[in-house]
Amino acid sequence: MIKRDIIQEIETWLWEEKILILKWPRQVGKTTIMKYLRDKIENDWNQTFYFNIDEEIFNPVFSNPKLFIKYIQDQIVFEEWKKVYIFIDEFQYIKESWLFLKVLFDNFKKNIQFIISGSSSLEITKNSEFLTGRKIEFNIKHLSFFEYISYKSENKYKKYDLKNFWDIKLLDEIYKNDIKLHLLDYINYSGYPEICLKTNINQKIIILKELVNTYIKKDIIHFMKIENINAFNNLIKLLCSQTGSQLNKNELSNTLNLNYETLNRYLDILEWTYIFSFLKPYFTNIRKEISKMPKVYINDIWTLNNILWINYENIDFIPLNIIENFIYNELKDFIFLDDIYYYRTISKSEIDFIVKKENSLIPIEVKYRNKAWNMPVAINNFEINYKNVSKKILITKDDLSIEWNNYKLPFYLLPFISTF
Repeated sequence: MIKRDIIQEIETWLWEEKILILKWPRQVGKTTIMKYLRDKIENDWNQTFYFNIDEEIFNPVFSNPKLFIKYIQDQIVFEEWKKVYIFIDEFQYIKESWLFLKVLFDNFKKNIQFIISGSSSLEITKNSEFLTGRKIEFNIKHLSFFEYISYKSENKYKKYDLKNFWDIKLLDEIYKNDIKLHLLDYINYSGYPEICLKTNINQKIIILKELVNTYIKKDIIHFMKIENINAFNNLIKLLCSQTGSQLNKNELSNTLNLNYETLNRYLDILEWTYIFSFLKPYFTNIRKEISKMPKVYINDIWTLNNILWINYENIDFIPLNIIENFIYNELKDFIFLDDIYYYRTISKSEIDFIVKKENSLIPIEVKYRNKAWNMPVAINNFEINYKNVSKKILITKDDLSIEWNNYKLPFYLLPFISTF
């Protein structure tokens, strides 16, 4: 099994009176994690049950919570000081699933812990009021690059605080080629665990296309009841081609001939089914700093590659916007999403990312070129306007250096940073 960093976090909740919800799209490893947890729990002599709703959808016990309660009571002998663990995979296919879970939890919270998985954050968000105070959610994402290279490479890697500059420099000097080689494969063929386990490139491509198409067609278009399928698919293609750019809804509406209400609904679906993220701007002075338009990023670069039929033969020739998208996804691995912004003024001075950390701000700019860069004027001006800038980071192609609070960090080393 590929080591997943989030498992340890989930394990800390295994004795709490909470429903544990593992969410994200199909094939990211939710079922594997659930089965790992089930085996571990059984090794501690606790009773478990596992249900995959894809296979149990017509089982009458899932048609009504009363029937399931009777089933549980017939199957389980409750013991003091012991819990029973019930795993429900792809629970969103249960009719009125949230009300179903609420009834079960309220009846059995002292004796049973429910651990469930779901592929739609939209459904989770829309219906979460049923489980207020009853649930803890975990985002089970695709493999991060650090998880990926830790499994694929013979080298033993670890993460560093950015201030441990000399350790990072040593990492760069010794392992640069290995890191770049695996990163090219990761960007081209994904962090899906199943694909990570494959060595045949043709098999990787076939599986990836099947995963992407099945997820979009089954879990989004069908499950979310998309009416205008052609416009929805074209919206995905347009957003893929605009990754790293501001989201102009007027332009999208006119291009796709979609009314604003439908466009907003489709954008919500694409965000809450984990296809795209929309990064908010940072501002304190609305008169000087633009506006409300977010920037669009795709959560999985390999999905973009599949939709646009792109494959990169050399990591040095990957476009800047793809590197920027990679940086954004890596930042999300160790920084809360609500603490990441971009910055743009009315005069179009822009900084790719602004990270909030406690009471300080960290501007980050991506400059993926051979030429060594000085710190951009936009970042220096930002530091003048905002006195609480703790450090400034320039993401480079190969440059690694530090001068006071100015850091230059090669893009391929960011996955090995644990904190700023």
